[in-house]
Amino acid sequence: MNLEQTLDRKNRDLSNLQKAKRDLLSENKVLTSKLNGQVEKIKRAEDMTKESGGAGAGSGAGAGVTNGRLVRNERGMLEVENEQTRIKRERKEKASAARVEGLKTYIQEESRREILDRWGQGPHQVRIEMEFPEETELNDPSLPIRYLTIELAPISIMPHSVHIFLEQVHHKLWEGTSFVINAEHIIQASALSGDEQNPLKDYATPFKTARLDTLAFQEYDELYPHEMFTVGFAGRPGGRDFYLNMMDNTDSHGPGGQEQHDLEEEADPCFGKVVDGFDHLKVMEKRPTKGELFERRVRIKSTTILTAANMVATPTVSVSTSATNVPPAASPNNPAAAAAATSTTNANNNPDPKNTGPSASMNINAAAELNPNIDPRNTAAMNNAAAATNRRGPPNTVDADRNRRGPPNGASNMNQNRVV
Repeated sequence: MNLEQTLDRKNRDLSNLQKAKRDLLSENKVLTSKLNGQVEKIKRAEDMTKESGGAGAGSGAGAGVTNGRLVRNERGMLEVENEQTRIKRERKEKASAARVEGLKTYIQEESRREILDRWGQGPHQVRIEMEFPEETELNDPSLPIRYLTIELAPISIMPHSVHIFLEQVHHKLWEGTSFVINAEHIIQASALSGDEQNPLKDYATPFKTARLDTLAFQEYDELYPHEMFTVGFAGRPGGRDFYLNMMDNTDSHGPGGQEQHDLEEEADPCFGKVVDGFDHLKVMEKRPTKGELFERRVRIKSTTILTAANMVATPTVSVSTSATNVPPAASPNNPAAAAAATSTTNANNNPDPKNTGPSASMNINAAAELNPNIDPRNTAAMNNAAAATNRRGPPNTVDADRNRRGPPNGASNMNQNRVV
């Protein structure tokens, strides 16, 4: 199935959701009109009773009694009609809600199928290479490559959001855009028009043209909350912009956390977490701002969907609440760690019960450095080597200059467009 067919199908899904919403609003309008009509009947009956109140004790009293009975009958009929209307409205609301949930499930299933067909089961990682304008102007090749690596949420719980982001990256829509907002609790990327290099460039329209500017609905799962260093979509509906949580925003960005929206019970989709490039993230966080805007934007130079060969090892501990507690992950700019990345991921997926936990994962990396002849696909051999490493102690610290040099020739094509 090609991209155009996929986009057409998803556009139909979105149209069905919007139609269900319009039908519900239309039904509520009809029911409100009926209720107002019944209220008017009661008012007219009460007015008739008041007009007959000034009549004599004879025929006037009889007319008053008759009108009083009429009012009671009208009220009784109104109560019955109101109850029937309430039951009918509740039934329609439940049916509309079920239809919307069915469409959501369908979109998630289709998104999951598209991801599996094109990028496999995962985990899926995206590398974002950035440019700090001051460093670009220096034209110094010895400066480090600024990057972040984001591991996306499992497609079992956030397939729609992950699919939209992967499509955006695949079509290079984020390249040339910028990180523009530093609001202390988040750092946000946006496709604002124009930048220092291309003042007239329109970065927003390509998202709309590809129909990848918003989500079909606010996807969220409590199993993947807005913890520190996670990634979320901004706005209602979610997208295009995304942000990095610089603190635990589970309460403020989770369900019910933003009361300014009409559907305040919804949440921002949380669809990934930063697993590498923390040093660069800390440097970006300290850049000067005017209010909540960076004085000079941090340009997104390139975005790349990583393959198994250049994927970084995921930390084996949960996302930390402090930047100082983040364990060092393997980096595509670190040749030794990158060589051990695949074996570390395999070891985490098939752990040796005698060698588990964060220290075990890091010792597997160390074993790969000390034992380059070991086949990294041989999990048992890697675990045995890691056990030996535990007895000998950790290897010497890798020279930090290796991180600045990047991967050896042929290891990756992600740095070919580096500004020098």
